[in-house]
Amino acid sequence: MKIRTHIIIIVLMLAINIGKCPAQIHSIDLRSDLPSWILLSPSIGADINWNQRWSAGISGSYAHWHISGKGHFPRISVAEATIRRYGEGEAAFKGFYLGANIGMQWYDISPKHHKGWNGNNLAAGVLAGYTLLLPSNWAFDAGLGLGYLYRDYKRFEWYSPANKDRIINSHKGSAFGITHLSIAVIYRFKCK
Repeated sequence: MKIRTHIIIIVLMLAINIGKCPAQIHSIDLRSDLPSWILLSPSIGADINWNQRWSAGISGSYAHWHISGKGHFPRISVAEATIRRYGEGEAAFKGFYLGANIGMQWYDISPKHHKGWNGNNLAAGVLAGYTLLLPSNWAFDAGLGLGYLYRDYKRFEWYSPANKDRIINSHKGSAFGITHLSIAVIYRFKCK
């Protein structure tokens, strides 16, 4: 099975087991990343929060469909795992956090009759962010991760005599860069 299928199965299993948590589990969060929706790449994720300060989660987005018509949108899919440690504060799982992330990104950015990119990134890094609690079990989270990227992509451009794209070059290599960018809305299911 592909990794995207595994992520969906795990998220569904977590959602089914809400309310049947071991004693150490404080809550389970369902999250959705807002920038992904803007890029027409629906996003969903789940976090398990335990011991008042620790959180581990998986998330993913999917957008590998073709949109016919006039518009050409970037197709970006992501699968990611994170672990976070919240700082000491007045409430659990609120405020600033530090953590680590690892993930895979697949993309096809192809504006009509222009230069484009197609490939994937493997990313691992450290992240920092802030979680703001909102009323009625809702929360807002913003995070940024920096670290190692292994990039494997092809650049192409529109070649009008042949009326199709042609590869300009391909690249495989490592780089330092952004490994995680999240502005998410969270709904928290507290365990009994």
